[in-house]
Amino acid sequence: MSATNADGKASATSEPSDVVDSKDGPKNTVRPAVSGTARVGEELTVSNGTWTPTPTSFRRIWQRCDTSGEDCRNISGATGRTYGVRTADVDHRLRALVTAITAAGVSTVASSPSAVVVGNTSTSTVTTTTSTTLQGNRAPRLRFISLRWFGRNLYAHFRVCDDDPGRIGITARHNKARSLPYTKRMTVALSFGCQTYTRHWAPPVRFRRSGVLVVQLRGSDSGHRLSTVVRRSIRHR
Repeated sequence: MSATNADGKASATSEPSDVVDSKDGPKNTVRPAVSGTARVGEELTVSNGTWTPTPTSFRRIWQRCDTSGEDCRNISGATGRTYGVRTADVDHRLRALVTAITAAGVSTVASSPSAVVVGNTSTSTVTTTTSTTLQGNRAPRLRFISLRWFGRNLYAHFRVCDDDPGRIGITARHNKARSLPYTKRMTVALSFGCQTYTRHWAPPVRFRRSGVLVVQLRGSDSGHRLSTVVRRSIRHR
């Protein structure tokens, strides 16, 4: 849009419109909601809400808004049902645009916003007989999402969260009845609070025989803080 007066001519760009839905897209009856703690290093989750008719699939894009929940901007690459809160989100609210898809069309609604994001600044004081130490960082946190065989390779899908992004060492310990244990070590690069990874490898032949295999994952950060052990079992036929 441009305007002209006696002093000259100037142009300006209007605000974007809302997302354009299909005419016959599904109708939202219960708005999607964001749950979780709005703090750096934590994880938020957005629900799908309720739609009529029932959608066949969903798309999502997370947005960063001002403290009043307005002026929301898309966050590049943040398209999952969960979102790892990062430093750039401090003093903002977060929400997600949820797009419901049916054979007849698509419809998009904005979720409820999160609370205003705060930084992870909490510290605890540990007193010993010799010194007092401030512990600023927590141990990394792991969540095992899935474990699958594909040919001779084992594929592990897992999520890592830590309040001190960097290189996280992952130890995968394999256990199976009547077989010696096997340990696989790998490293992931965590660039912000929470990220999801898939890693694959070929365990020794003894683990590819028929039976139940249990894989345990444990993470270690740069400060040598250890996560709790998470495990997943799988049967090889």
